[in-house]
Amino acid sequence: MAINLWEAKRLADQNSSEHARQTALHDNLTDRAQRSEGALSTAHKHAYEKLLIPFAEIFARIKHVDLSDLPTIDTVPELKAIDVDLRRVSNTAVQTLTTLAGGSAIGAAAGGLTFAGVGAFAAASTGTAISSLSGAAATSATLAWLGGGSIASGGMGVAGGTAVLGGVVAIPVALVLVGFVHIKGKKELQEQRRIEIQLRTSAAELRVSMARVEAASTTMHRASIVLHRLTELSTPLLEELDHLVGEQGDYLAYTDVERALVAELAGTATAASAVIASPLLDADGEVVDEAVSAIDAVETLADRIAA
Repeated sequence: MAINLWEAKRLADQNSSEHARQTALHDNLTDRAQRSEGALSTAHKHAYEKLLIPFAEIFARIKHVDLSDLPTIDTVPELKAIDVDLRRVSNTAVQTLTTLAGGSAIGAAAGGLTFAGVGAFAAASTGTAISSLSGAAATSATLAWLGGGSIASGGMGVAGGTAVLGGVVAIPVALVLVGFVHIKGKKELQEQRRIEIQLRTSAAELRVSMARVEAASTTMHRASIVLHRLTELSTPLLEELDHLVGEQGDYLAYTDVERALVAELAGTATAASAVIASPLLDADGEVVDEAVSAIDAVETLADRIAA
């Protein structure tokens, strides 16, 4: 009996230390995932407000032109590296914004299209009016709407699909009180051995989650950086287009160089929208290849603009 008591006490202390280690690691993974999501959400909104909306509002003022008529693929060859379906969804999102900015839907007025304005009449994939949501939920719902709806409804979903991370890191760490409260010899020793097995299993699951969170966080960081970079690089081009439209609003009167500017910015907006509309993770928490390809393409585009 004495041997069982001593062994049970030793194993209980060991389990308690291991449980504390795993709990701290789990909390660190969750914190990292949340910070990555927050940074990406900020990048999404920045690109939306400083690139997509300004382009939509300027483009809406140009007469005798449609996005589908522009040679965006020829002008922005980086778009060819983006998945065809994703490119289609992104182009639709940009077209929707330009339509709204032009005032032909729900009375939206040029110069007044905001993130909140889109949410005023759009509905989330659940059927809930986006205007009734707030905070991150409203941002996610609006971005999902721009991306063609949630993944579940057949759309591309919120850029990154980052809600999946909640499931990635929420693994079943042993939630058993392992303190040495009352030893009952052999029975308690068996219980501590059972807990030890649970902890070994959860440790293995944590290692898998660490790899997934590392990959997801790295991808989200890349997406955040390139969206911020592309947005900033586009600012002088947007100013140039705004000046052009202010002097001449008829696309038919534009020179080839001026038409190329319009197509370049249309392609840039579509590329940014592709990163926003692309789910970064699949249902298993693995990084989606199409998302990585979109990020690669936009990084190449940003490098070309900066050159």
